[in-house]
Amino acid sequence: MSPKIKALNLTLISLTIILLLFFVVKSIKISPFSPATTSLPSIQSPLEWSASDYPTKTDWNTASSYCAGLSNNLGQYPYVAWRLPTIDELVTAHNTTSTPILKNWFYWSSTEVSSTSSTSSLSYDLDMTTNISSHPTIFNKNLPDDYARCVRSITITAPDAPTDVSATAGDSQALISFTAPLSNGGSAVTYYTVTSSPGNIIATTSSNSATVVGLTNGISYNFTVTASNVVGMSTNSLVSNTIIPVMKLAKGTRSIPTADLYCSGILNTYTTPSPTFAGGDGSSGNPYQISNWSELNNMRDNLYAYYILTTNLSSTTPGYSGIGNNWTPIGGCGDPFQGDFNGNNKTISDLVTTIYSNVGVNNFKNKLSGIAENIIEIFIPNKAIAAKGGAGGGGGGPQYTACGASVIHSGAHIMGVTSGLFGYLSGNVHNLGLINITVNQGAVDNVGAIAGVLWSGNISNSYATGNVTGDMGAGGLVSDMGGDSTITNSYSAVRVISYFGCGGIAATLESGTSTSTYWDTQVSTQSTSAVGVGETTSQMFDSSTYTGWDTGIWNILDGSYPTLN
Repeated sequence: MSPKIKALNLTLISLTIILLLFFVVKSIKISPFSPATTSLPSIQSPLEWSASDYPTKTDWNTASSYCAGLSNNLGQYPYVAWRLPTIDELVTAHNTTSTPILKNWFYWSSTEVSSTSSTSSLSYDLDMTTNISSHPTIFNKNLPDDYARCVRSITITAPDAPTDVSATAGDSQALISFTAPLSNGGSAVTYYTVTSSPGNIIATTSSNSATVVGLTNGISYNFTVTASNVVGMSTNSLVSNTIIPVMKLAKGTRSIPTADLYCSGILNTYTTPSPTFAGGDGSSGNPYQISNWSELNNMRDNLYAYYILTTNLSSTTPGYSGIGNNWTPIGGCGDPFQGDFNGNNKTISDLVTTIYSNVGVNNFKNKLSGIAENIIEIFIPNKAIAAKGGAGGGGGGPQYTACGASVIHSGAHIMGVTSGLFGYLSGNVHNLGLINITVNQGAVDNVGAIAGVLWSGNISNSYATGNVTGDMGAGGLVSDMGGDSTITNSYSAVRVISYFGCGGIAATLESGTSTSTYWDTQVSTQSTSAVGVGETTSQMFDSSTYTGWDTGIWNILDGSYPTLN
């Protein structure tokens, strides 16, 4: 064969190979992908792809303009403008099954290259098997050679904090509601976290409310909420309102020992009338509003409701005459107050009570006239009262000690009755100031400024000043504590006098606890109390005495007693 023929044959073979390679490349298509999606594949791949290709092959300039012109309102994430993908993004699209299906052979990329032609650009050739690393091809970008699929970068952050956090008290729990954050950061909120203060008790939820359980009745709580998405957790919300969990008893029941014969045999006569208040419906979320003495007096018509004091009450407030200056304690032996009274950092001043609450089968007068005053003991079921001049003891219960010798003992005594703002208190009283209160019950046992008997009830962030006088058991805030009662962050500057049994805070403690509670030993004339810590007047005027008290609730200054903000 001549050299010329050999050269021609080699040329033909070379052209044939080139043509075969070209048509093979054009004919082979990629394997099918999973269904197309416009959603974010994952946080590791923060791209949103357009739902479909440009409908036909086009040139680079048209493809680029097409992407830039897509509506910026499309999609569900924060983003920058639509654009052509880079070569690497096309490679990832080929190798990641969760990206959209790329159906065609060649796709324009955003990358331009320097070559002999100033109009050239890189295109991506999808004619390979899976897991290729890169296969760019140079095309003249002014020719309609390739297809276009658009992408845009997504910016995802942690959500904003939830707003409008509101707390509603329950029995050892609270219902927290809130509004979703203004921005979810570009990714749906997966859950919310509610945290209590104090205690850091946590509840999580995927809705806009959560119930935090395991709270302590009688303790003030507030709450914050965070929102979380795939990136992370938001900052804390603003703090909720402050609530105090309430122990709610079934109507007609009371958590006192059956051996306590103060109340044995008494039928509960509770009904539900429709008393008049300034507003509210008596629920935890919408308590009855009290703005005058008549409305305060109406609390006795519903001993299980929620109440809030909306203004300070004093001798100048309407209804004082006949009510405030002749007060009948709320809640008695068979019908203790079991609701929630939120003083709302307001005060009740000048209240005077010379009336005692209802008594039960032990409603009788123990005639002592004609009996020598140095009698050793007077026995009452489950109680032993040590008389003036006697030794005390016996009876199987707590004992009063002689005190307040200046009180005139009439020789007549009414047992099983109580007096104060409340008679028997088995609910909550909080954020209340009693100023210049007068409880004068010379022939009654169990008298206190806030309540005669606190049984499985709670008093917190409250105080009292004035005078309490009884015959057999008197305390600055309460006389007798029992059940799982608590007194927290409260104080008394009340002068306490009783023929038998006195206490700066409480005269007797059958059970219950007291935390950060103080009484003025000089003003009260009492050096002892069943609960609390006694301080001199100068110590009561020292702000360091009240370490740990919430200054959001209390105004604590040197030189005076604390007041409620």
